[in-house]
Amino acid sequence: MNVDIVSHVLSKQNQFGTINFYPYTFNRITKERVIMFQGAVPLHEITAELYDFCLHFLNNTSKNVDTYLSVIIKDNSFSRPRTSSILTLKGEKTRKKRLAHIRLVIPEIIDFFTKMFELFITPEGVEVVGKVYREDTHFNELKNARSHFKDTVIATLIGIK
Repeated sequence: MNVDIVSHVLSKQNQFGTINFYPYTFNRITKERVIMFQGAVPLHEITAELYDFCLHFLNNTSKNVDTYLSVIIKDNSFSRPRTSSILTLKGEKTRKKRLAHIRLVIPEIIDFFTKMFELFITPEGVEVVGKVYREDTHFNELKNARSHFKDTVIATLIGIK
């Protein structure tokens, strides 16, 4: 995982506007890119899709299809949004190899998204002073997403077989 993205967001303080996560697959032979799920979605939505993202890699890819999770960071300036791949899952020939690979990165996925939530929510569930998550999203929606992530998503990711 690209933890530099979390550092980048932290260094921006209140200067960033929106952060969206963009899951997709890329076929190295046909050069076809397929957007997964709903396309680019915010933190409070992508965490509910992490299990499906991992299952898609496990069950629906081949050695020629890589699976990516990218982040799009749009700050409040007029510059283009910064887009970086935070997770690259290279296609493997067998499901057994893909399972071994995904099990190695699941702790990193959990750590990354835990840190992303900590940018905006304290361990006590209070909004971090001076940090606004999104103007179009109520803070309770973010808290509910973090609760769902901690209570459900982490356990399902750890239990992938």
